[in-house]
Amino acid sequence: MNNQIKDVISTLRGIYGVHLNIGFGNKAILDVFAYQQTPTIHINLCENDEALEHDSPSVECYFFSIFDQEDIAPFLSDVLANRKLNSISLFDTLQYLPRPEKFLKNLNELAAKNGAELMISVPNITHKSIVFDLIEGNFESYDANDTDRKLSSFFSNESLERLMQNSGFSQVHNYDYTPNDFELYAANKSILQSPSTTINKFLSHLKKIDPFGEVQQFIRVYSADKISPAISSSPQVEPKTNRPFLSVITRTQGKRAQALQDVFLCLSGQTNMDFELLIMGHRLDQSYDKVVYECIDNLPEWFRKKVRLIKVNDGNRTKPLHVGFMEANGEYIAILDDDDLVFDNWVETFYTLYQKKPGTVLRAFSVTQNWRQEKIRGEEVLAATSAPDNIYCRNFDLLEQFYKNSCPSMSYAIPRYAYQQLNIHFDLELTTTEDWDLFMRSVLICGISEARETTSIYRHWENLDSSKQAHGNKDWVDNQKHFIRKINQAPSILPSGYIHKIIDLLEGQENEIPEYTPRAFYNAGVGYSEDRMLLAKKNAHNLNKWHFSLLPDDLISSIRIDPGEEGMKVLSCLNIIVQERSGDNHFINFNSQNLKTTGIKLHHRILFIESDPQIEIFFSSDLQLKEITVSYDISTPNACDLEEAGIRFSHNNKSIFSKMSRFSSALKQHGFFGILKVIKNRSVK
Repeated sequence: MNNQIKDVISTLRGIYGVHLNIGFGNKAILDVFAYQQTPTIHINLCENDEALEHDSPSVECYFFSIFDQEDIAPFLSDVLANRKLNSISLFDTLQYLPRPEKFLKNLNELAAKNGAELMISVPNITHKSIVFDLIEGNFESYDANDTDRKLSSFFSNESLERLMQNSGFSQVHNYDYTPNDFELYAANKSILQSPSTTINKFLSHLKKIDPFGEVQQFIRVYSADKISPAISSSPQVEPKTNRPFLSVITRTQGKRAQALQDVFLCLSGQTNMDFELLIMGHRLDQSYDKVVYECIDNLPEWFRKKVRLIKVNDGNRTKPLHVGFMEANGEYIAILDDDDLVFDNWVETFYTLYQKKPGTVLRAFSVTQNWRQEKIRGEEVLAATSAPDNIYCRNFDLLEQFYKNSCPSMSYAIPRYAYQQLNIHFDLELTTTEDWDLFMRSVLICGISEARETTSIYRHWENLDSSKQAHGNKDWVDNQKHFIRKINQAPSILPSGYIHKIIDLLEGQENEIPEYTPRAFYNAGVGYSEDRMLLAKKNAHNLNKWHFSLLPDDLISSIRIDPGEEGMKVLSCLNIIVQERSGDNHFINFNSQNLKTTGIKLHHRILFIESDPQIEIFFSSDLQLKEITVSYDISTPNACDLEEAGIRFSHNNKSIFSKMSRFSSALKQHGFFGILKVIKNRSVK
């Protein structure tokens, strides 16, 4: 017995009249009644159970065989014998009764007559521990302590409330019991129940779609009402055969009547007409409200039957989407705002994908195009100003999509079930990227299927209001960070094939040489030091050109430039411009006499074998310098570079062939790095 049940019983202290407890002999509960001296009549429903008797004078015990006779009302009337009934309890009882609704209706008459409240507790069949047990193949329909007592009913929050309402009871208090995850793990030692395991975190995340998924025991108090005709706590679901395939959600503020009419025109020409259109009028003022109504009224009758106008007068631009998705009747839901266009195959392409892979997010290609509003002969028209760009015509990549959105809102359709049943909803806090966020969370649960067909045009407006113009870049960046952070905090599953993608990505990072920023050291009479080091600034127009700005008051005798950190590099096309404060320039290249290097000078190239390559420039007199500009190409040495280095310092006059042979022999004898040492030693000599 948990503390919540004790809390319910404690409300009965000092009552006037008697409490009626009906159940299967839970002695621990009777002990609580006895301890607080609550006058209690206990009706035991199974003679094999404990607590047929109790030693407390405040507890009376009786037996009634519920499995042999169902009408308990006459028996209870005899037991009460005109005593005042204060309250009734059914703790862990309803689930075993053969006909719980009939039993409750008998109690309703008794409770209503005496103004008594009914206390119940039943296990929640939808609690996540039961769901996890079912995944493991474990389920027991008998009571663990009594194999003769079989469960006859299972209760979710919805089915329990429906039963209670149909039996004439209304909930007045809630004491539902939610155990912590460590208690669940201790009960059965399953890794699915351990809050530390990845599988538990993922399944628990999914189970959050059920607001009662964490509740293990429903513990509630009800008052007796007049029994009304049977009702359901859920809205009646329209038969699937009457649902359209697609619900199209179109946001509008009525400010772009011509663009809205373009949307109607596109939809009227679809090759698959199995859709409904929900026009979400967001914050329509009187004049724009009239515009939207006129646009709808001008539609042919067969089209108007597909259209519903739903007004949303509050919230940001995300609110009308949420309302529309909740109102949608289609199997799938797609967004088509009033400023975009779709081709005649838009619905058909989604439907074809749906037939092949139902339940997944459906996606097609989209192109983008620049448009503007212009006046021609006094009339406002919408005109394209560029050719379509196919930047969104690319295969879906989950990892890339987290970084950059390549799926405009009209290019995909989401299962209605995911939104309305799994509660994968729009984040109403987002002012931008709301569609990107919903799309990613839906794909992570539903997966995705796509068609390599272009079905829509994402219009970029040059002179009309749009979300990109209404919200600054900071809003877009902040909103993206917000929803990525939110997704990152929840466990996710990766589609098949993405382990290899991640490995390839990591291998690419390992093999990628980190970019090194060249450094320049200047000698102002005390040698080179880190205190007199300058980092280069890259030229935006030439990535191989670097700039160093110096302090103009220093008298400098020499400059040392470090183009990299590692050896085995070849520098070519070297050009250095040294600018004095006076404006005079000194041009230095590979052949300049005042240039020295730690590398080997080849023909218009420098081969650096060892790490820490250096280029040093000496001046005939101390100069006040303003800037140094350095440009060069850098590459890895090839066999010809190494051969030329060997020839240069071997002073061998034999033919090229013999030199190559000798180089190959040395390579076999000493190895690659061994031959490099030989070259180095010769250069020193």
